[in-house]
Amino acid sequence: IAIAGPTSVGKGYTGKQIIASLGEKKVWMIVLGKLIVDRMDRDAGFRGQYGETVQKGGLLPYEVVTPMVEECYQEGINAGFDVFCWDGYARDRRQAEKLLQIWEVPKIGGNNYRFFMLRASRATCRGRLDDAIASGRRSNRGDNHVFDDRYNLHSKNEPEVIETIRQSGGYVKIIDANKPLGHIAISVLISCRQIMTFKDSISFENEPTIATGTKSPRQSLVAA
Repeated sequence: IAIAGPTSVGKGYTGKQIIASLGEKKVWMIVLGKLIVDRMDRDAGFRGQYGETVQKGGLLPYEVVTPMVEECYQEGINAGFDVFCWDGYARDRRQAEKLLQIWEVPKIGGNNYRFFMLRASRATCRGRLDDAIASGRRSNRGDNHVFDDRYNLHSKNEPEVIETIRQSGGYVKIIDANKPLGHIAISVLISCRQIMTFKDSISFENEPTIATGTKSPRQSLVAA
């Protein structure tokens, strides 16, 4: 499963719901942003070489990030995981092509993977970033001022990423991420055809108020 989209669109939240649905012992997360932040924290040389690029909202070189995600992927394989959730890789055509290569597409076939593009307005993403910082769910790392640059970079690259996946015969689903986060996660889970494993105890953050007589997102999922 790959989840792509602009900064603060809800990729991390959606990944957590996939884990909650399928079980943390079944899903291996490959979160490029976290891999970069963790390496910045522990590797002064890496921080000195690429810290400014991150601060300015740019993409780190393909030659830098690709070995990082490949290593993380291999760790999951070695640990015996069989479901992998990629968050934030395939940010441009070259990364998308590499992701397909790693997945051995079209060898594995379109039914064995899903690529989700979460699409939301600038205002929606900005609001979620501000809320995450205010609530303490995201630390202010000093790079949030480049939000617009990151959003613009994603908007520029998104069409070529989608085209690359689709040209391989792959499955790409565009998710309206302006909707509440709970609805986004449900859309992804339904598309993954993992409805029956969905745990009834999951409580969605920012779940919308449901008018009397209408189904909640959870009821809609069960009905589906």
